[in-house]
Amino acid sequence: MDVAEELFGQLGFEATSTRSIALKADVKLGTVHYHFASKRQLFIEVFMRRGRPLAAERLRLLQEARKQWPGSPIPLVELIRRLLSPLVQLALTPEGAAFVNLNARLTSEPPDLAQEVRDRLHNEIAPHFVSAFREALPHLPDEVVYWRIYLMMVVITSTMLKSERLSFMSGGKCDSDDLQMAMKQMVPFIEAGLRAPLP
Repeated sequence: MDVAEELFGQLGFEATSTRSIALKADVKLGTVHYHFASKRQLFIEVFMRRGRPLAAERLRLLQEARKQWPGSPIPLVELIRRLLSPLVQLALTPEGAAFVNLNARLTSEPPDLAQEVRDRLHNEIAPHFVSAFREALPHLPDEVVYWRIYLMMVVITSTMLKSERLSFMSGGKCDSDDLQMAMKQMVPFIEAGLRAPLP
């Protein structure tokens, strides 16, 4: 599963074969098929292995915030941090870096596969976060809040891909691999976008 996570994250679902996974993992191809009936099932299980704990941690942090601010909206900056920090913390670990890359690539995977992964991972916690963001932004119409949450997720996904474009554009002054700095920059940027006046 470690090898599959690495290859799926580097090459994507379509370009990664179960044979290449077996070769790199130094196991027989039959072993892969024995444990996972298909490449699709393997991809989903690889995603769930770290995705479920990530989702659970995000939900735990949100519930903790609910207790910290009972009877009032959770501050917007806290919501953003509690959504972001588990992903950034995971990315900073050796075992989590490959998963974060895999997660960032999900938008380029076959739509039905990507949707199945999202449904399994996010359907349970997404409504809780959406509700909290709506409470924190009561002056905005619901459809605007939904758009801005969607755009926030695009920013997070793009940033976690760690494009070399940032280094090129800044003449080497900024490093997209510096995820702690990325978090420091994303939180106020996202907050400003969420709070922006209506168009």
